[in-house]
Amino acid sequence: MLSGKGRVGKSTVAVNLAVLLMFLGRRTGLLDADIHGPSIPKILCLEDVRISVRDEVMLPLEKAGSIVMSIGFLLQNRDARKNRRRLVGRHPSGRNKCV
Repeated sequence: MLSGKGRVGKSTVAVNLAVLLMFLGRRTGLLDADIHGPSIPKILCLEDVRISVRDEVMLPLEKAGSIVMSIGFLLQNRDARKNRRRLVGRHPSGRNKCV
């Protein structure tokens, strides 16, 4: 799910859709790749969880029957404002660029 605006409920809708599909007998998974403020760990009460690595592969978590992976699991400090400054730098031309 993608939107050009923040705080409109994308993660909430994604979690609720995954739960609904799970109740309908489907296998579900959530991937939270939001570098500006990953909220899936908070919604699913997984804020203090770190992912496991086996044979150089990051293993997703399972929560309530759904497979979950979030960039939030990789961040040491989950304060969105601090992470945004760390992940987005300034290009010499003055434009933002990902680093």
